[in-house]
Amino acid sequence: MKSRLLLALLACFAACVAPASTAVPGTASRGTGFANQRCPAGSSGVVQGKLMFEALDEASGLVASRTQPDVYWTHNDSGDSPRAFAIDGHGKSLAELNITGIHATDWEDIALLHTPGKPDRLLMADIGDNWRRRESVDIYVVTEPKVQRADEPLALRAPARRIEVRYEDGARDAETLLADPLTGDLYIVEKALFFRFNATVGVYRIAAAETDAEQTIARPVAQVALGPVTAGDVLHDGQGVALRNYHTARYFRRDPALPLFEAFADEGCKLPLADAGKQGEALCFARDGASYYTLAEGRHEALYRYRLRPR
Repeated sequence: MKSRLLLALLACFAACVAPASTAVPGTASRGTGFANQRCPAGSSGVVQGKLMFEALDEASGLVASRTQPDVYWTHNDSGDSPRAFAIDGHGKSLAELNITGIHATDWEDIALLHTPGKPDRLLMADIGDNWRRRESVDIYVVTEPKVQRADEPLALRAPARRIEVRYEDGARDAETLLADPLTGDLYIVEKALFFRFNATVGVYRIAAAETDAEQTIARPVAQVALGPVTAGDVLHDGQGVALRNYHTARYFRRDPALPLFEAFADEGCKLPLADAGKQGEALCFARDGASYYTLAEGRHEALYRYRLRPR
């Protein structure tokens, strides 16, 4: 577990030296309504509620269901059993999903893989490697279960399929997994050391054709200057992607005619981050793409919502 005090001091320093960003007009995003905008503007974060699961004390990933309104999936960082938690947009506990037949070494993110004609799948990213010693990391694939509303949280169980992942250029520490809904490609974003806030880190691609394999290679395809990237998500229409670290978040407009990683060729634009200075390791877009949510680690942590609008 990392030192929250150290992170707070470093984030404060980074906020003072982080470069400013300006929005540049671009192509319209049909799915989100940001007409003629490359970068939407985000409102200040508003607390929607606090996490109610007692067992959820180190949230390290967040993703919205595509098919179930107001259902979000999250999980703990390293040290927990292989499980995920379903919450609503106010932090209310909906279900605990115990995932069978796998291990949890250092789970760092969760993504949702959407393939037309198939059920949506949750991707549990066991990709943490602080000392870069793991010969391979794992992505666990779980068919997203149905969450029924009840007075008490549901107890769910589901098996998972393992994808063993090796990096083409050697071990990497990472905390961010992205799933492209337009192509089915997966991307892992490397994490820099805590104090390297503006360091350039690698973006690694796993081609969609390889996501059904038991073993695969993650190949470097891009870089992004965002230092210790801790979370990210792709809009459900595939036309934008956001990344965050401990003190800032950035939005990157995606041309749907190009691979997702091409979005990182642009510097993007800054998004508000209400939990800056905390150990924030979760960010996701809402199902309709009109807002995004963030979480930091901690028991009963606040769930923040930020509305998006044309700039």
